[in-house]
Amino acid sequence: MSYKQLENIAFKQKVLEFLSKRIEWIIILRKENQEPLDEKEIFEELYDELIEVDCGDMICLSHRLLEFVQPYLFEFVSVEKLLEIPPDVMRFIIETIIDSLKKDIERKISAAVYKERQKLKRLQGEG
Repeated sequence: MSYKQLENIAFKQKVLEFLSKRIEWIIILRKENQEPLDEKEIFEELYDELIEVDCGDMICLSHRLLEFVQPYLFEFVSVEKLLEIPPDVMRFIIETIIDSLKKDIERKISAAVYKERQKLKRLQGEG
């Protein structure tokens, strides 16, 4: 396996690790709001958050994602420079990352929803 392939695997794992935490948070919020744990809706919610790049003063999820993957994505670009990327370019970069990992993200969401449903079944069984 080449260095570039290993670097791509590391990049992919880092992005999925970052997104897994966000998926867990979305599931927690949906449970609190008594919304269904619909995998498609969770993916859409995650996607909407990620491509929302016009955030004003707030550092939004898309900027945090780029900041997180910056060492893998842009070797010679600082985090400060990343924050100067125009919103349309930022959106294109984020969409490209998400599109390339769509199947992996969907699997992460399915696993998280399955885990949550198993937890609910156990709680209902005890109650």
